[in-house]
Amino acid sequence: MSIKCRTCGKELKKRFENDEPLWCAECRRKQQEEFDQQLAEFARLQNARLEFQAWHDEWSD
Repeated sequence: MSIKCRTCGKELKKRFENDEPLWCAECRRKQQEEFDQQLAEFARLQNARLEFQAWHDEWSD
């Protein structure tokens, strides 16, 4: 039985007996890039929320 990438279907090689990779290197890299972009966007929104909260607290006193 061969193991295939869950995204593109490319056949994958086992490195160890119990090793079952789920994605090929290219798909894994794309997923990591997407995750990094989402994390950066989350951080940007979190900073904006904190800045707004500080501004709101300053003006609501």
